[in-house]
Amino acid sequence: MIINFRNFILLAGSVIMVSCATNIHKKAGHPDALIDLSDQSAYEFRGKMSFSDGTEGGSGHVHWQKSTQEIQVVLKAPLSKKSWTLTETSHQASIKTSNGQRFISTSAADLLSNQIGWQVPWEALQSWVIGQPNQSGTLEWHDDHKGYTVTDQGWVIQYSKLENYEKGVLPHKVIARKNPYSIKLSIKSWQW
Repeated sequence: MIINFRNFILLAGSVIMVSCATNIHKKAGHPDALIDLSDQSAYEFRGKMSFSDGTEGGSGHVHWQKSTQEIQVVLKAPLSKKSWTLTETSHQASIKTSNGQRFISTSAADLLSNQIGWQVPWEALQSWVIGQPNQSGTLEWHDDHKGYTVTDQGWVIQYSKLENYEKGVLPHKVIARKNPYSIKLSIKSWQW
């Protein structure tokens, strides 16, 4: 088969355009480029997390780890040096505070809500922190392709500061709101 020079240039140009469009598409934060960590047996992130009921709130450094056996969330307040560690397994949940108190329950949602002071959607939050909607939620990309929004159980979760990784993008800023409540997360590093 003989390809003349003009056809070769057209074919090469098409291949280059498709390749560039694909790379731009991924870098722009298309849903296909979002890394789905829910399929991973283990992941972790570090950053800052805050909770607010519209009047009172608290914040601290967070280290969130998920493995096949458990989820462990450590939250440390920088000024007061107070902290608590939430650990959830398939059998039980516990919170241990920096002053040595330990609370045990079959429900991590109840333990977390007692510490925070209002009903935190724990099951959904586990999906939200990794950039995914919970089972009932929907995901919508912003027109500027710099972020996306998840709507779930009356909460609106906004994702921004998308960072590129080898297999796609992950958000580094998460703000979940359901008036008057808010949960904010600023992630410094991801590992999986």
